[in-house]
Amino acid sequence: MKLNFKFEIHLIVVLIATSLMACTRGPSPIEIGKDLCALCKMTIMDKRYGAELITDKGKIYKFDSAECLVNYLKEYPESEHPLQLLMVIDHALPGEFINAKEAFYLHSEKLSSPMGANVTALHSKAIAEDYLTQYGGEIWTWEELCRQVQ
Repeated sequence: MKLNFKFEIHLIVVLIATSLMACTRGPSPIEIGKDLCALCKMTIMDKRYGAELITDKGKIYKFDSAECLVNYLKEYPESEHPLQLLMVIDHALPGEFINAKEAFYLHSEKLSSPMGANVTALHSKAIAEDYLTQYGGEIWTWEELCRQVQ
């Protein structure tokens, strides 16, 4: 079977584009009551909390809380799974993912997260400040969260 040159080039371009799209996956919705946390193996039960680590190969690891994501990263360095994306669920928009490194985190004893670190992810500093007024505590950045969570 003989293919013409234009068709072969077109086929190669389509194959390359398809393979690149497969490597740039976004978060996958967490199935509440079904998905398990990749770290603690507990069933993810609260749609206001959760996180995902997406590797550069598109593999998705799901977590029941931001603190489980942080502890997983401490236990399994990035060299074991090169990262593409870290996402957390926005407490103010249950089920909606936001970039973990850009999120703001309220640490408040009045908002208990699934693993008991009392950390709540929020999409903006203004919303975090509203939560702070309502629940007390302190606001952390991603870097502060990584330092604080044990």
